[in-house]
Amino acid sequence: MKRIRIVHWIGMIIMTPALLAAEAPAVPSAVEQFDTKSVWLYTGNSDKKLDFSHYFSHNTDEAYTNWKIHFPLGKIEEIQELDTEFNIVAARKAYDVWKKTGYEYMVEDTSLGVVGVTGMEGVDENGVRIKWVQETIRKNIARFIGKKAVFRVSIAQVDVGIIRVYTGIVKGVICAPRGQKGFGFDDFFQPSDQLYQAGGKYKTLAEMKETQGPHKWDQWNARALAIALYKAPAYTQSYSVAEIEAISPLVWQ
Repeated sequence: MKRIRIVHWIGMIIMTPALLAAEAPAVPSAVEQFDTKSVWLYTGNSDKKLDFSHYFSHNTDEAYTNWKIHFPLGKIEEIQELDTEFNIVAARKAYDVWKKTGYEYMVEDTSLGVVGVTGMEGVDENGVRIKWVQETIRKNIARFIGKKAVFRVSIAQVDVGIIRVYTGIVKGVICAPRGQKGFGFDDFFQPSDQLYQAGGKYKTLAEMKETQGPHKWDQWNARALAIALYKAPAYTQSYSVAEIEAISPLVWQ
């Protein structure tokens, strides 16, 4: 009797991964995701998961409320990125995830371009090497204060041979770090053209997240703007799968 139980237990251990794989939901096509307002985003970043979940559930137009967002099950691998123009970086990431998984996942890429700064590793007007950008600015903040900057978020997705990119853009300046909430460069990026002031000073993204209610600062969050473009829908750039596939590996980061 014990032998039967042990064999049954071992069999269940062997079969469990296969059963789990069989039960894992297939990712719908890009068209199906949009039509059902149920998007699948390929990211393992916990901060981005919260941000996307927040923004996909909200829109000022009632017709676009109640979207759902899903993420891959289990651990996902980092996708090697290009060192090139920000729209192409996002498009290639979407292509690579599609080739890797076989599914038309949405992907995201964030950049922070700094105008007029040269000769510093990881920093330029394109700003796609975001980890280098953040580290370099933070370590050399005195040199960057007052420099104009552009915060961009590009989301992209393969859709039957076409890769569409939706890029939200917010202009601002680099400032001394202020605010405790947010992540990445939120504490030293200060959006321009703010409609309100507090104590005579514009706020950083981190300060906005600390003091403003939900969605009060959407217009200064490039991620919210990119998602609004996707929901519209109004893509900012598109490429064929073939032209993105043909990009030289020499421009990898």
